[in-house]
Amino acid sequence: MAETDRRPSNTPSSNLSSHLTNTYQLKPDYTRKFNPKVATEIIQKQLDEHLEGHNYESLVEWRDDQSNNFPDYLANQIQQKVVGSKQFDAKYKYACHVQLIQNCGAACKVKAACFWDGDSDGKAEVSFKSESFVMLCTVFAFYNY
Repeated sequence: MAETDRRPSNTPSSNLSSHLTNTYQLKPDYTRKFNPKVATEIIQKQLDEHLEGHNYESLVEWRDDQSNNFPDYLANQIQQKVVGSKQFDAKYKYACHVQLIQNCGAACKVKAACFWDGDSDGKAEVSFKSESFVMLCTVFAFYNY
């Protein structure tokens, strides 16, 4: 039985291969790779902007228009700024973790663990300490293959 050509009759075979380009990327472009230093600067700017003039009690009682508490609000703001900065490849997905801790002399240990690709994934951490509270912010960046 003869093999049939399934290309449209008006498409020459030489033009078919020129229209098909490989866009799959296994790793992010080096210039668009997640950079913890850049992300840390974005996080620090958000902390400085949102935490000035607050104490622990005011942050615990604070609510936005959707009744989100302050750590939820701040996590959303940081994530929006990191994504909106367009500094990193568009295939990155982010998880932002914010903790508000009362600064009363007690110890606090925080650990996070996950599986990730050490070549393309990363994290940025920033802490803000005042007399009444400590704010810990972590952004995890995962490259979506």
